Amino acid sequence: MNLFLCLILTFAQPTQDARRWEDRLLDTLPADAERFRMGQFSSDGRTVAYAVTRRGHDLDLVIVNGRPGKEYDDIQSLQLGPDGRTVAYRAKTGEKWCIVVGEEPGDPYDKVWLPVFSPDGKHVAYGAEDSNLEFMILDGRQGPAFDKVHVPFFSPDGKTLAYAAEDEGKAFIVVGGKKGPEFDGAWWPVFSPDGQTVAY
Repeated sequence: MNLFLCLILTFAQPTQDARRWEDRLLDTLPADAERFRMGQFSSDGRTVAYAVTRRGHDLDLVIVNGRPGKEYDDIQSLQLGPDGRTVAYRAKTGEKWCIVVGEEPGDPYDKVWLPVFSPDGKHVAYGAEDSNLEFMILDGRQGPAFDKVHVPFFSPDGKTLAYAAEDEGKAFIVVGGKKGPEFDGAWWPVFSPDGQTVAY
């Protein structure tokens, strides 16, 4: 059989002065897989996700525990969520990019940023650009258009999203969908441990 095997090394408990390693077959790559990259493990080691390029097709796809996803022209920024099962990644079709969460692609944009999971894994946020305007996307819903949006941050309980943005020469922080006061510069919102206060 002309298959490429994906062998994963797992570390076992050391015995006296020697460390014992064990090879374990986790998955078998498709026969036409040309490149293996962005390998991700869940914290419990039960899920493995990675991207491959199909030889002769120049198309990328993500495989999770042996299950292949949809093919795209390009795939980047593969991540596993805190639940250890849900993947999110940037995917390109033609000239447009989207964020795929699980197996569901989001709306297409000119650009999309790195997807960010909430701490509980129930929500995904990312920035996007279209027609020279930028937006924050939360669970597939587009926020207001600004000149620029920055990295999203979730509260510790995952219920509130905050991010810095700029519009018409002014900077501000958006918390829970509400725009804060304007400044000449505003960056990096930080939540208190109880999620009730934001500093920046």
